[in-house]
Amino acid sequence: HFERALAARENAATDDQAAEVLFGLGRAQLATHGHDQLGPAVASLRRAFDHYVETGDIDRAIAVASHPLPLSFRFGYTDAAELIARALTLVSPGSCEAGRLLAQQGWFYGFIEGDYDRAQHAFRQAISIAESERDTAVERRTLANAAFVDAFHLRWGDCLEKGTRAIELAREDDDPSTEIPASRAVVFTLTATGQRERARSLVSPALARAEQLRERWWLTSTSFNNEVLCLYEGDWQTAREMSELGLAADPRDPRHLALRAVLESRLGDDGAADAYFDRLRDLALESAPPGPIVDHLLLALAVPLAAGAASGDERLDGARAAAEGVLSLPKLNPLLGIYATTALGLIAVRRGESDNASRLYETLAAQQGTASYFVPLATDRVLGLLAATAGRIDAALGHFADGLAFCDRAGYRTEHAWIAADYADALLEHTGTDGRARALQLQDEALELARELGMRPLAERVLARRELLEA
Repeated sequence: HFERALAARENAATDDQAAEVLFGLGRAQLATHGHDQLGPAVASLRRAFDHYVETGDIDRAIAVASHPLPLSFRFGYTDAAELIARALTLVSPGSCEAGRLLAQQGWFYGFIEGDYDRAQHAFRQAISIAESERDTAVERRTLANAAFVDAFHLRWGDCLEKGTRAIELAREDDDPSTEIPASRAVVFTLTATGQRERARSLVSPALARAEQLRERWWLTSTSFNNEVLCLYEGDWQTAREMSELGLAADPRDPRHLALRAVLESRLGDDGAADAYFDRLRDLALESAPPGPIVDHLLLALAVPLAAGAASGDERLDGARAAAEGVLSLPKLNPLLGIYATTALGLIAVRRGESDNASRLYETLAAQQGTASYFVPLATDRVLGLLAATAGRIDAALGHFADGLAFCDRAGYRTEHAWIAADYADALLEHTGTDGRARALQLQDEALELARELGMRPLAERVLARRELLEA
């Protein structure tokens, strides 16, 4: 309807009516376009903003600039940050309008640019305004954005504190557009720290809120959070349902393409996994870094996680290039750097590169006792594999033991199975007869879980190792 309204004007000069239509069009585009179509939405908002500034209608200009944005990396490649910065020069310092803009600017600083200190400065200003003006809308939006930044800067405790408070305030005021991102930030942290049941208590309400709003970004994002947990649990049916929901909302969403490829490979359907990898690869190739980061990062992570043919040499080369492209960026928040390094680590393990494995182990060692919230992968499993590849056997065995304990506490059954198999392999290869009894026990554990969960490639791998051992 907004597009028809603009077309009916037949290219007339922009006036107040046209600006109003452009603002409506921008909001509609944000809600209905896919993750890779945010540029047109920002362009619509920018045209409306520019008109209001030129005509001196500052209140309307600020309303356009402070409209809440979905928390997507794609905004790093649009004019949204510059629009907010310009708007801040027009508002009165200490006003509620300034608070709304600072909340958004802090998110850009911390999430897109990876500058935590500048982000916190903006957030503190926004919270100060919210408190002095008693504006709970500014407070909850600021806390939600700050929690999101904390999750990507590995500040788990800060994220939980801010995100939980933002959820409470959003529910009190029936504000789903704030409740959803706050819930997602908290779920990120809970997933990373193995608090699965607490995470489960948030993903369903967030998904229900997204279905209520019917906005594409929230539908793809909340179903993604749910799908990650399902893959850790081995709940393949619900994982498929979440995948289908997300891909129905946006068939080009890289998160769902990557997770679906991992799901199919874990169940032994290499053909289906290849099809999803092809779609993800084609999406990533559309723009090299510093284009859309997540497309490349998920390709880099998912390929070496695949169990079968889907992770062949050619795909591993592409995954390595994608990870290195992400790490070459001058602005990158810490979590993306760690996940890209993790991808390189998995590739080094697959190819037996001991020197690379040793170097990458040192980079990732501080992340022990956590798990990825992008893909189903416990960090201690990665560290164990890297240490074993580098010849650090004692360290490897320690990480595998820690990884099993972490997954047992968290209920991450699929990762438990893979770690048990990796642990058994390390014992058999490096400890000889001394570790044989424990290795057999671990193989039995892995095989039982693999059969129960239908993970045919893992079951076949364990049986093949057992046959060699018995021979």
